Amino acid sequence: MSLVRRLAPALRHLPGARGAAAAFVAERAALGTGPASARTERTIDRLLAEADRALDGGDLEVAADLATKAQLLAFAPARLAALAPRHAPATDDAVVAPFRRSVTGRLLHGPLPLPLPAPPPPALSSSSEPAAGHDGPLRLLVVAYRNLTFIERVLVPLRARDDVTVQVLDLEDLDLAATLREGPLTAARLRAARDGRRLAPPPALAEALAACDAVLVEWGHRTLAYMSLLEGVGAAAHGVPLLTRVHRYELDTPYIHLVDTARVDDWIFIAGHIARRVRHQLGLAEDRVHLVPNVGDLDRFAAAKEAGAERVLVHDGWARPRKDAGFALDVLEALHADDPSWRLLLLGPPPGTTGTDDAVRAARALRERVAALGDAVVPLGQRDDMDAVLARAGFVLSTSRSEGSHELVAEAAAAACVPVVRDWPDDVAYGGAASVYPGPWVVADREEAVARIRALADPAARTSAGREARERILADRDPGRVIEEFLRVVRATAAR
Repeated sequence: MSLVRRLAPALRHLPGARGAAAAFVAERAALGTGPASARTERTIDRLLAEADRALDGGDLEVAADLATKAQLLAFAPARLAALAPRHAPATDDAVVAPFRRSVTGRLLHGPLPLPLPAPPPPALSSSSEPAAGHDGPLRLLVVAYRNLTFIERVLVPLRARDDVTVQVLDLEDLDLAATLREGPLTAARLRAARDGRRLAPPPALAEALAACDAVLVEWGHRTLAYMSLLEGVGAAAHGVPLLTRVHRYELDTPYIHLVDTARVDDWIFIAGHIARRVRHQLGLAEDRVHLVPNVGDLDRFAAAKEAGAERVLVHDGWARPRKDAGFALDVLEALHADDPSWRLLLLGPPPGTTGTDDAVRAARALRERVAALGDAVVPLGQRDDMDAVLARAGFVLSTSRSEGSHELVAEAAAAACVPVVRDWPDDVAYGGAASVYPGPWVVADREEAVARIRALADPAARTSAGREARERILADRDPGRVIEEFLRVVRATAAR
């Protein structure tokens, strides 16, 4: 333990910014091992109050540092778990309430003023020629930071087309890692809000922006916050048209709130409940919001099943508390009450042995429960042969508390597994699983999950339901249709 961390509990009683900073160190350490408390809220308020004093005194850098610390506490997983265990308008408002009470916080969140409208071009004389414009394929620049996994599935078919060209930039390759950290981004946002100073793109990015018709930012996290603070970006600000594609986890980070939403011309969401939540969080206009699902490689899955698959369930990600594997075990145990032949395949590594005391206890209890079920539960570990795994299963369980789109459900449906999708309780206020998958696939609780499975336990009924699920998902996620919808949004953004 560092000296600063050991002294922080005592130093937190100092007045002013130094005491607030020490309180941050002490509180962050406490949140690493235990739950949030009223002291967490007092520390956030204290940091923001000191940030307001620093800003009022003209010290923008100190204000940004203190606000960064407030954000790190506000979006700590332990605080989110305590204050907003379920996503809903009221809980989302509670997460950012301290910032809405603070001058600094209000400068950090929401849209910033746009430049005045550009003057009209001078009238052309009879001898003048119109300015040359771009006449050719749509030029799309895709900007990301490290993670291109999901967007790459979109780019592969785009690269085969004649009507679009794609350039990809990973900001990590431009040595921007330090700039994209919480502190520098918060300071940049505060400077833009207070003084109108915006970031200058590095040469390689500036060159790419000058050569594109629209720029797409993959993920609504630090990359989007950074891009929205650049000079020359955003059609509404007379710059390069900017759109983004948002998944799920970004919504529980400070970065989505640091975005200058006035500079983001269009927003693509992979699921309806995510779109509704961001619209509430950021106040986005409906005409800027578009739903385009992920593109998946679903053709690699076949409907054929191995013998005995009709009594096999599959669950993915049992190490992660959000995936709530305990729900899947409840379902299995209920099925065993009248038919002990049921089996459960668990994908992914087992729960770890580190984290908060509560997390460690929960992980141990889950491992013990799995062990007690013996060969009825088959841990498979991390697998890259999902087509073979899903051929062994007749049902897929999505038991998560929260999801973006849970792509395993789509993959399993393509493999003719019957989907049993819990209506993700942490997302239900914004539409939940029913905003992503067909209503008959979605169940409210364990009892409905068990009833759906039992109703299809007959091999012929299960085979029929599995083939119906396959036909539905292949139609809904037809890559050609998804790509055309994606391009429609990009072209509309480029035309702004």
